Amino acid sequence: MVRRWVVWTAGVWLAVVTSVGVAAGAEGEAALRERVKAYWDARKINDLQTLYSMETATVEGRLRPDQMSRTQFSTLRIVGYSITDVRITGDKAEIKLDTEVMHPAMQGKALVGPAIVDYWTYVDGNWYHGERSKSAKGGASPSPRP
Repeated sequence: MVRRWVVWTAGVWLAVVTSVGVAAGAEGEAALRERVKAYWDARKINDLQTLYSMETATVEGRLRPDQMSRTQFSTLRIVGYSITDVRITGDKAEIKLDTEVMHPAMQGKALVGPAIVDYWTYVDGNWYHGERSKSAKGGASPSPRP
């Protein structure tokens, strides 16, 4: 019984170390940048389905499609962005972006928006927008709900 537990623990540890290693390496940064770009491109066009699929809360089962609505986003519409910094620490990442925004009252004129610090989490072999919930940090991550 103890031997099985030791083997199981070693297997879980190896899986975690391997996945975190992939998340932090050069391949991990390239994959993260690709996901960040896809997320912010979807944000520019208000593609809620893509945004929903890329949220950490969705993977954890904390966010349902009906909870994601256009009202979540401010009246400032993102019209442009540039990634200025990427920092990966284990299964977490911090992305810094410069944004270009448009307000309906500005009559089509884009303005330099606020610099944004965006948080991402590596879950089940992929990067997701947002941080993990405290309850999900200690256990295995559940599969996404349909």
